[in-house]
Amino acid sequence: MKSSKFTFVPVILFLFLFSGLGAQTFDMTFLAHVDDGYTAYGVTVSSNGTVFLANGGGGLRSYAFDGSSLTSTAWVDDPGTAYSVALGSSNTVYLAHGIYLLAYSFNDTSFTQLDYDMGPGSEHGVAVGPDGTVFLACLDEGLRAYSFNGSTFINTASIDNGGRALRVAVDSSGTIFLANEDDGLRVYSYDGSSFTNTAHVDSGGRAYDVAIANDGLVFLANGDDYLRAFSYDGVSLTHIAHFYSLSNTAQGLCVRNDNTVFIAHETSSARGGLWAVKYDSGTFTWASGAPITISGYGKDVAIGPDGTVFLAASGSGLYAFSCSDPVALDDIDVPGSHILKQNFPNPFNPTTILQYKLAHVSNANMIIYDISGHIIKQWSFQKQEAGLYNIAWDGTNQYDKSVSSGIYIYRLLAEDYSDSKKMLLMK
Repeated sequence: MKSSKFTFVPVILFLFLFSGLGAQTFDMTFLAHVDDGYTAYGVTVSSNGTVFLANGGGGLRSYAFDGSSLTSTAWVDDPGTAYSVALGSSNTVYLAHGIYLLAYSFNDTSFTQLDYDMGPGSEHGVAVGPDGTVFLACLDEGLRAYSFNGSTFINTASIDNGGRALRVAVDSSGTIFLANEDDGLRVYSYDGSSFTNTAHVDSGGRAYDVAIANDGLVFLANGDDYLRAFSYDGVSLTHIAHFYSLSNTAQGLCVRNDNTVFIAHETSSARGGLWAVKYDSGTFTWASGAPITISGYGKDVAIGPDGTVFLAASGSGLYAFSCSDPVALDDIDVPGSHILKQNFPNPFNPTTILQYKLAHVSNANMIIYDISGHIIKQWSFQKQEAGLYNIAWDGTNQYDKSVSSGIYIYRLLAEDYSDSKKMLLMK
């Protein structure tokens, strides 16, 4: 049988379905990627831009980011699986580590363990309240509260309303919001010694993560039900908006001060990505002209002080993206013709970004060939809107097997447009 050469065979690996473009959009541009192995589950960023990664069986890592690269600056690995990380005062870092809640001090180059609590053995999500109280989501064991005096944890309260407590968030008033997987979203007050469940809603789906906007709106990453927004009046949660994405599962999210929500997700095709949607006046609209597709599974996302977006992806590590300033769709500078851009980084190992820009609604096909013209991998997208798009190629073929070092050619076909460029994989 002859190998295919420069012919397109439709293989749909990723399918983006979304409910229309909004009034404004921006581009997300790849800046950096690092993969130190293991499974990246959680990410947060300090006020000075240090990035902290809960890296599954690889423990806790910190990274410096200079705008174009991520450099590991410290690492610690205690027994367990690092799922979530949160920051306290005085350079204290809290880690939900599967079988432990851990506290570390951080001095830019190293972590020092201060204390640990061996709770129910299912520590999964952690957040810090405005008074320094540490809140822990404990899967099948519900929600716990701890005080920490710099050297010792004290468990001050616990509550279990069923479900599976995955992630927790706290607003500026100290109200606690719990993403409780198959039980939905719960809200609690805390008086220093006990919890009171003040509100509960279950919209179906699987509640994986929750984030609170500056105006008090509550956003829920709801698994294959994707994204929901709620208002909370101190007594009840009111559903106000829903954004649905076929074949995608919302795993983690964060919200910018303009109510743009960044979503780390998985797809049905064993890949992940980063999306952005904007909430305004009871409606979600598509905010980004550049849906990000990566290898690995999107698990968590955080925003740095300069607006850089950091994505934790199980199986492929940590990514950094910039976001351009929002512009009206009518003002988007799209070329008269489609454009295929040079991949970046180049040379690369093992992941590079293939970027292209569409001038108008088009079917787009991206194909990677080896130097002999044999098809290595291909993507097909139907009716993509005008704008910038990114595809992350992880150096594998269409059977997910790693390919060898060498020169590869990638080609964009969009209606009557065709262009090709070279890239170099160096292992």
